[in-house]
Amino acid sequence: MRPELCYFALVSCVLLLLASPVMASEAVSAVAFGSYIDDFTAYWKEKALKQNTMVVAVLAVGAVAILIITRSKGPK
Repeated sequence: MRPELCYFALVSCVLLLLASPVMASEAVSAVAFGSYIDDFTAYWKEKALKQNTMVVAVLAVGAVAILIITRSKGPK
């Protein structure tokens, strides 16, 4: 067996053992992820409603344009 595969298996087992107490409680995961996403979306919805619609539209188009430009795989 290759040493890289042995190290990967060892690290995976250690991570699973260390994470099992955290994953066992459902309340911790709900607090850690669920409320954060809900609060995040509520915050930005509130901010978007307070702004001018055109400003939000221009920012959204700009964000999409940046994503398209940075992700393109054109010739270099």
